Amino acid sequence: MLTYRQTLPIPALGGIVARFSQRRCREAQRHVPTFGLPARLDRFIEFYLGEPVRVSLGAETPRTVPEVVLVAPHTRPGKRLQMVGEVDTFTIHFEPTGLHRLFGLPLQGLADQALAAPDALGAAVLRLRDRLARAPDFEARVGCATAWLSERLASARPADGLDAWLARGALGAGWPGVGVLDAGQVASWARELGWSERHLHRRFVERTGLPPSLHGRLLRFQALMQAHARAPAAPLTQLALDAGYFDQSHCIRDCRAFTGQPPRAFLAAWPDLGQP
Repeated sequence: MLTYRQTLPIPALGGIVARFSQRRCREAQRHVPTFGLPARLDRFIEFYLGEPVRVSLGAETPRTVPEVVLVAPHTRPGKRLQMVGEVDTFTIHFEPTGLHRLFGLPLQGLADQALAAPDALGAAVLRLRDRLARAPDFEARVGCATAWLSERLASARPADGLDAWLARGALGAGWPGVGVLDAGQVASWARELGWSERHLHRRFVERTGLPPSLHGRLLRFQALMQAHARAPAAPLTQLALDAGYFDQSHCIRDCRAFTGQPPRAFLAAWPDLGQP
């Protein structure tokens, strides 16, 4: 049986790190079923500390992922994850612009990719993996990751209005029009930040990996998954309204686009693995 734990970061990492999480299965299993991943807004570094995890796209043969991966937002479904044997992962989840602020990493062009983290961030992530593997429990792992991230705070890019607004939006508050951002909303937002619309769009993609409208759609879909997790027996219409959809047809459209399935089928089959 898989167990999931998560915790918030220390205040000093606020606006950069969203949370830390861990998945473990202490009893070795011959096989944990393969499951399809939906599109997701999360940006994270994941450390594989147990048996190898395999991933496939479509009908391709599953391949073993690197020991540490950097995952950007995914805008379409299709990837399938396979966990075999003893599962042990530790994950650092970032705020929408946290990777850019902390590491100076431009995210444009990285959507739908999972990179070997040392290639993007350097060999230091492998040294952190070694420390995480030796840590006796989740709290100790959080301490190791917190110390590693804190060392980089001195050189982090200071937050500006875009960073603060996106961090609030990730929590469902302060987002300028949940869902698709139309041209008028983007123009209003740019004026409030004191930027041109082109500058806002460029900075948004550089820091998040996505344009504003697609980011908003995925944020709304993520809210649907959260609403379902809180009330799995609730009617779809109510879940859609709670997530910020104006009608059920838009909810169905997004679910098909981001999961390849209609909402009822996806929500019924989606495993409880600590997803958003």
